[in-house]
Amino acid sequence: MKAFAILSCIALAALCATSAYGHGFNLSLTFENSGNPTSIVAASQSAYFDDQNVTAAPSNLFLEQFSGTPFSDSSGTYYSVIHGFAQTAGPWPSYTATYNVLSPLYFADGSSVTAATAPAGTYLDVWDRWAGDTVGHPGAALGDVFVNGKTSFYQGYGVSLFDAHELEKDLYIGSGPTNGEYAFAFNITVHFANGITLTTSPLVDVFATSDPNTGAFATNASVAQQDNATAALYRAAMADVNFDGVINAQDLALISSNWLAKGGIGQLPGDANRDGIVNVQDLALISSNWEPGLSLSANVAVPEPTTILLVLSAASVMLARAAMHISRRFGSPARS
Repeated sequence: MKAFAILSCIALAALCATSAYGHGFNLSLTFENSGNPTSIVAASQSAYFDDQNVTAAPSNLFLEQFSGTPFSDSSGTYYSVIHGFAQTAGPWPSYTATYNVLSPLYFADGSSVTAATAPAGTYLDVWDRWAGDTVGHPGAALGDVFVNGKTSFYQGYGVSLFDAHELEKDLYIGSGPTNGEYAFAFNITVHFANGITLTTSPLVDVFATSDPNTGAFATNASVAQQDNATAALYRAAMADVNFDGVINAQDLALISSNWLAKGGIGQLPGDANRDGIVNVQDLALISSNWEPGLSLSANVAVPEPTTILLVLSAASVMLARAAMHISRRFGSPARS
């Protein structure tokens, strides 16, 4: 069987794929037959807008709920839960991995199509349970990532991918609503021993709360309410470049004013997909998540006609700027 797998890899243009599985999502690693990894893809194992698994969501979103009854401590209402992480399976090369937060913490309760940044005093504490266990969980490093309503980027601590229940995520609610869902975007950067570094595309992690008065939002709220809340959170975490909880003309203006700018990943204004450059990919992400029209049944965001015209007009301006930038840098082509 192993020989067959190796032969299959050689037959498929010398490319193989192996996966890391965990509660919530999996990482698929593709590598050349020579052993060099070439790409890494993250996908949810349970991509649904609602806990009842009725409405499918994009493959980079997963919904989970805080288990346990909340209680109060000095930091506010406290929700504690052990959440999973990706787990390696197959012949992965030696690596270390880093957990990176890419957006602020957002809140939505499904009462509208928009989300809001987490209120003051509310934050999510993410930490590695196996830090220091270099034998059983190499790569796990001590540290905490605190995600609140103002965090735009946080390159986190090292994480091990050797255990499916790796991270603990604790939510402290200092003020504001408790019956709904919280979410943020993150990715994983994997550094291989041979010097190659690969980073996943953004994933959106959604957590439904368990309110002491109304019970668990993920089971007590209607499917439509959960759908609306999760969809709003997804849009905000993926494309809200000015972090106000809604994707609209202000985000588009931020992309326009920073067109073709380059900077640190997750730290560049207008960089919607957090790849370190503001370009047409960010424009496409803004367009596909434009605030008014998310089609849940089709699992894609469908802008209204006026929105499409607005985005296309902006794209024309941005492409003209790009052409001017190229002309100034390299000179105009000679005419025959």
